[in-house]
Amino acid sequence: MAKLQLLHVFVTLSLTLTDIALAHDSVTNIIGEARRTKDFVLEGRVYCDTCRTGFETDLTAYMPARSTTAPKSSLVGTVSQDGGLLSNVRQANALGYLIDEPSPECGELLQKYAFANDDD
Repeated sequence: MAKLQLLHVFVTLSLTLTDIALAHDSVTNIIGEARRTKDFVLEGRVYCDTCRTGFETDLTAYMPARSTTAPKSSLVGTVSQDGGLLSNVRQANALGYLIDEPSPECGELLQKYAFANDDD
């Protein structure tokens, strides 16, 4: 009789531990799904380099916002739930375009930045 009672306790304990494990897995999966993002947003700025310096200055002219959905490249990959970024927003480096001739105000600006030639 004692063996039967011990078996009953063991089965009950085993079922309880199984329920706890299943509940933990369910909660973990729900949290993982909430954190997982399928797409990401790429944010950045495009500017006109008015002084032809190769970097953004006080005289930089930024181009108006524009949305695009045409992908230029893609990659299929896998990131585990233990790694990666939590945000789906990615920041790109600014993309600058040079104008043909620098703006007249650039000489003074470059002196302020200590980039002007001594001959100027």
